[in-house]
Amino acid sequence: MTTRAQKLSRLKSPFLQVMGIVLGLSLVTMTHAKGKLHLGAGAFSLNASTPSRSKTISGPGSYSVSYLHPLFRKLMLEAGYSVIMSEGISGDMGFGLDIGLTFYPLTESQEFGIEEDNVKVKIDEIWRPFLSGYFHQRQFQSVSSSYAGFGFGAGIERLFNEKYGLLVKARYQILAGPQSSSASNIDFLIGLMVKL
Repeated sequence: MTTRAQKLSRLKSPFLQVMGIVLGLSLVTMTHAKGKLHLGAGAFSLNASTPSRSKTISGPGSYSVSYLHPLFRKLMLEAGYSVIMSEGISGDMGFGLDIGLTFYPLTESQEFGIEEDNVKVKIDEIWRPFLSGYFHQRQFQSVSSSYAGFGFGAGIERLFNEKYGLLVKARYQILAGPQSSSASNIDFLIGLMVKL
């Protein structure tokens, strides 16, 4: 019989490996492009169903880290990793990759400069609302199954200074799993935006 500690030790290794990869890529890209990090924590509501039954769990315990790389003036590529813990910082876990595009409809995605008559001005908007579309992959500990699907999100960045800002975002995911199982998840995250 497998204990909870044994399950967590099996999950800890891939989780730490992926987190290391995401943070490593973020550090490498710091010297090549002006991207940004989104670090968030908050609450979730997960509904999972099979042909025979369904279950909903909710509460605090949603965590996310992602790197955003500029593609165009209003568009960024986003790659990250999310973890759900049913009891806040413990319990059953769901974890996996998030890859998508983040669009800033009202502002530039980053600061921009204007140069005229030997005068250079940098402009950086304080409020930046955004919309996102994602592909999600999730592995759930309790059922030992992988789920994948698409989702969307919306949020806002509020700049504090040249480097840091407040991040608030909400995401909705629709996932499909094996044997006609499915899951949907809503999470609300508050955290830190870090300009690299």
